[in-house]
Amino acid sequence: MTMQRLVADTRYYRLVRKFPLRPIESDEQLERAIEVLNGLLLRNDFTTDEHAYIDVLSDLIEKYEDEAIPEGPVSDVEMLAHLLEAKGVTQHDVSAATGIAESTISSLLKGRRRFNRDHVVKLAAYFHVGPGVFLSSSPSDARAGVAGVKSSRSRIRRAHHRRNRT
Repeated sequence: MTMQRLVADTRYYRLVRKFPLRPIESDEQLERAIEVLNGLLLRNDFTTDEHAYIDVLSDLIEKYEDEAIPEGPVSDVEMLAHLLEAKGVTQHDVSAATGIAESTISSLLKGRRRFNRDHVVKLAAYFHVGPGVFLSSSPSDARAGVAGVKSSRSRIRRAHHRRNRT
């Protein structure tokens, strides 16, 4: 066994000890699984085994969410609110980084303004997601408010997996 493989195995087994890959059976386990997954997704230097761990953990999270939490359409507003929270940034931070006026971001989050192509492109680039995560299911979704973050988490995970499989 090479030293590189030994290090990769150690990183993988550390993950399994931190959060074993078993069916999620409670909201507390779900929150812990999401914490672990979010921590992993902040990194870019995954081993093959860590990629497999992320895939399986994402599947376990999605399975629990599909069974325990009713799925509904995810609006652009919900997606943006979730991304702000997940990345731990403010409207001001996003404004400074994207060139979108802070008042515009506020209006987008309140559903007072629709997302346009420029907003979607800049926000997708800033949050490192595909622009498709900002596509509402219907025009009324844009005013749906900031609820039902469950679906947006699933969309983010799916977007992450598609990006990393290419």
